[in-house]
Amino acid sequence: MILFKGKQCSVLLFYVLALIFSLWMAYWSGMEGISAVEEGDKPTVAVELFLYVLLFTIILIAALYFLQDWVRTIIFLLELFFLFATSLMLFSSLLGDTKGFIWALFLTLARALLRNFDVVRNLSVAVIAGVAAGVLGHSLSPAVALLFYVLLVVYDFVSVFVTKHMVPMVESVEGMKRSEKPSDVVALGGGDLVVPAIFATSFMKYSPFVAVASSLGAVLGVLFTLWMLKKLKSPLPALPYIGAVQITVTALALFLSTLLP
Repeated sequence: MILFKGKQCSVLLFYVLALIFSLWMAYWSGMEGISAVEEGDKPTVAVELFLYVLLFTIILIAALYFLQDWVRTIIFLLELFFLFATSLMLFSSLLGDTKGFIWALFLTLARALLRNFDVVRNLSVAVIAGVAAGVLGHSLSPAVALLFYVLLVVYDFVSVFVTKHMVPMVESVEGMKRSEKPSDVVALGGGDLVVPAIFATSFMKYSPFVAVASSLGAVLGVLFTLWMLKKLKSPLPALPYIGAVQITVTALALFLSTLLP
């Protein structure tokens, strides 16, 4: 489980950076002909992706129960693998294959050696989440991305307020109780970036204007979420707040796009 962690301004900065990465990957001409899923315009794809999320959660909870001492190491090794793969794709698209490989290797080694530095950690999350979201968003239609978004908004709400398994699960993975965390430090899950970024980038092939506007809506949603966290001082499901703002902004952008020449 990857998440942004640090002071609010730092978390927001890396969140924006990840959205920029996702927009670039969806816009990049090298993505033509590449699809993370088949038939990304079918609603069943959204349901399948949602079921994968549930399956991953069940596996993670089971692993935390039976392999608690090993889980954090396994997750970190998986993060390094995905960091190299996604950063290689990102840097290669910007700098070419050779320089892309060098920078991807450098970033992965930095993450491995500077494991406890939040800046390096947040950059790792931004690259992994941003690139993955851009590739997947490019593969889905906006309608399917919206359905996936709604399903995960419901799940996020249920996991925090009904089953209440999300907060203990994150604490177990992080090895730190919420009460032990400094008051000025916030945590935002990678999924709270991936899902909004998938939705935003799904518009890229139809209207870059709407894709960018939707991403700005996600940023406004995060600002609203951080404000609510500061006000209520208790764990909150971020996706419902981000989604409410982002979907509203996206709808407005879609309307404005019909007025543009």
